[in-house]
Amino acid sequence: MREVRRLIAAVVLSFLACPTPVARAWVTWVSHAEMTASDYQTKFDFYATNGYRLVCISGYSQASQERYAAIWEQREGPPWRAAHGMTAMDLQIAVEDNIPEGFWLKWLNSYEVAGEDRYGHFEHIPAPAG
Repeated sequence: MREVRRLIAAVVLSFLACPTPVARAWVTWVSHAEMTASDYQTKFDFYATNGYRLVCISGYSQASQERYAAIWEQREGPPWRAAHGMTAMDLQIAVEDNIPEGFWLKWLNSYEVAGEDRYGHFEHIPAPAG
């Protein structure tokens, strides 16, 4: 448990330390850890409908149970999609289905639960160059 909290703290600190292309005075963000898949989906739905964007998702195994940690940031941006708990085949199909619609992979997390590989990801439509 302590190691998970350290990991979350490191992710949050690295996120905050990363230079951003647009200067902002303050960014409203929230993070949650040790979520079940159901807890994560509930929070995902809530934040997505309240103007937050997923900026980091980390799936992991805790006592052979699937758990999630995530960070959302409140800001505008291009359309985006996310999924979690996917098999390799599910991920391949999702990425291939979304490319024709203009979505590109932005974040990918792989993890193992009870000996099975799982993936979480999110995609967005890139802003036009220029």
